[in-house]
Amino acid sequence: MTEQIEPKDPQRRSEENHEIDSVFEAIMQREFSNDIEPSDIDKSYEPAELLSSPEGMGSDIAIARAHIEDMRGLVAETQKKQADLQAELDRHIHEQLTSKLTGMPNREAFVGWLDQEIASQPDAKLTVGFLDMDKLKTINDTYGHECADDAIRQIGIILSSGVREGEDMIAAHRSGDEFLIGINGASPERIEEFANSALDAINRLYIRKNPDGNSEIIELDHDDSDIDRSNLYQLHASMGFARMREGMDATQLMIAADKAMYQAKKTGRNHIVISPAD
Repeated sequence: MTEQIEPKDPQRRSEENHEIDSVFEAIMQREFSNDIEPSDIDKSYEPAELLSSPEGMGSDIAIARAHIEDMRGLVAETQKKQADLQAELDRHIHEQLTSKLTGMPNREAFVGWLDQEIASQPDAKLTVGFLDMDKLKTINDTYGHECADDAIRQIGIILSSGVREGEDMIAAHRSGDEFLIGINGASPERIEEFANSALDAINRLYIRKNPDGNSEIIELDHDDSDIDRSNLYQLHASMGFARMREGMDATQLMIAADKAMYQAKKTGRNHIVISPAD
């Protein structure tokens, strides 16, 4: 004998649909409270009690619960993919703006910083500096390319360590043995202090060729007279600084700093030239 199925009363069906909607909204609100707006839920309804009650495998609520679990899994998977994509994008951007040799910001990162400083603080005292190692070819030919690369990295460390916390400043590796320095809002005295301190630290570095033929960079105190320096090669660099003047743009400021650096080389190398502010 076939069992007769009585059609559901419309009012009862409406009540069940309301319960399903309430359960769905309650779970979505609990799981994704930061992403969705709360809805008006019947105050007398307790979703936790309904979720914990046994239901038939084919009931509307059990089906809704299964769909919600599927949605939770889909959302979690989507969020993970988004996080992975964002991490990959951040890594790619970091690589594009970082020198592979020194790990410092590269020229592109420096120009971006400079453009932003000019746009956001047009009235600030913006200064750009260029540093170029002296006689890099001699180091390459005498001590090898690996030693020359190590010397470049050491200079990068010195420049980066000269950036004080809280200062609007950047030190970047332009290319080869060239570096860029940007300082915004600093006094002429601070710029001179930074330049002299950096050059002094560079001049403490010497290249020594060991008996095995390998070369290494060592640091010596200027006052240490017990060490024979006759067979050591001291690192030198030339530095030039220029301050932003009225009517200048980023390119013109960098050209002015580059000219100041070449003027330092013409005066005998291992010098600092700071162009006077107008």
